[in-house]
Amino acid sequence: MSSKRIGRSLREAEGYLDLGMPQQALRILDRVGTGSLPGFRPAWLQAEALRLLGRHGEALCAYQTAQVFRPEDSDVMSAIAVCFKAIGRLERAIGAAQAAYRLSPDEPVCLYKLACYCCVAGQREQALSWLGRALRMDGSLRGQANQEPDFGPLRNDSHFRFIVDAGIDADSSATGA
Repeated sequence: MSSKRIGRSLREAEGYLDLGMPQQALRILDRVGTGSLPGFRPAWLQAEALRLLGRHGEALCAYQTAQVFRPEDSDVMSAIAVCFKAIGRLERAIGAAQAAYRLSPDEPVCLYKLACYCCVAGQREQALSWLGRALRMDGSLRGQANQEPDFGPLRNDSHFRFIVDAGIDADSSATGA
């Protein structure tokens, strides 16, 4: 297959992903043989399609292939964290989310996801701390935090309510200071 045709197929798959049609995107990618194509973009598109289809174990492998080409990409690390969480590997999810945060310390979503994973893992203080930091960076995440299923265990926690409702510094709130 010519590089021009491969490029066109990758754009087509990307379009299907933009339309929320991962099955069609994966069909195109399988036809092109993205597993044998080198480069970030084929691996990323395949990973995204697999993740959207709920095939997180397979998506994780594809994201790890994409990471080879862009080891300093926080979006790749965040996606890896999502997959680890989905397959029940919370400690690995937390580690990947921390790596994403180190790569993009000014990205509040990295902190927010880290708070989610810590909460699910039963790490209350860490979850509150990361959440407080995320909300200080981007207050628009407050509404999302109120609806976030991962924060279910903290939903009625007074420190959680204080952080989400009032926007307080979680580090001092979680320790009672």
